[in-house]
Amino acid sequence: RQPFGESKAILNLATDPMRVRAVREYAYGDSPRSIHWRATARRGTLQTKLYEPAATPQMTIFCNQDTFTKVWEGIDRETLELTLTVAASLANHALLEGYMVGLQVNSFTSGSDSPVRLMPSRSPDQLTRILENLARVRGWSGQPVEEMLEVERKRIPLGATVVVATSVVTDHLVEVLAAIRRAGHPVTLVETAVTGRWGQRKGRVPTGGLQRLGITYHAVEADEYAHRVERLAL
Repeated sequence: RQPFGESKAILNLATDPMRVRAVREYAYGDSPRSIHWRATARRGTLQTKLYEPAATPQMTIFCNQDTFTKVWEGIDRETLELTLTVAASLANHALLEGYMVGLQVNSFTSGSDSPVRLMPSRSPDQLTRILENLARVRGWSGQPVEEMLEVERKRIPLGATVVVATSVVTDHLVEVLAAIRRAGHPVTLVETAVTGRWGQRKGRVPTGGLQRLGITYHAVEADEYAHRVERLAL
């Protein structure tokens, strides 16, 4: 459930509807789709199916290409590059750990009028597809990342992990992530920042508040000069 740390599971990461492991009495909050109608008819009270956990956990990485709160402020190319690098590294790590990994970016890519949206997969070429799409990000946002998450939150499979890589953290973003966490999804927020140009990190997040909301938080900083040297070396 938590690729960045251990925690007690509230729900199974994902379940296989073809593998029923037990039947118990219906409890408030159970999905109507899980009701075992034959057992209900036999016992006279609602019964719920319990499924075996699925073998493959899922993760969707949401990458925010915006580097300022207001779109009209432009794009900080160094910070955007760092955010894309972090998203690529997270995808690579998760695939190596056996996750089905998907990617969504609130940006159009060159040669396309649609934002990046790759469904979770463990196929051998999934990392290649992710890297290709990240490399083609135009640096122009189709919609704020908060709106993208609000639209997609209902499509996220039950128990799937949500990871957000962003250099801009707003109160609205935290509210949306908290709602996703309450729905039973493990949520990790990774904030990126390039130091040197600004003298200090932008948008420092109060981690105590995020912990109370159940959101795992990490900060990734890169020195502007060192980041450029590393890029040139590569």
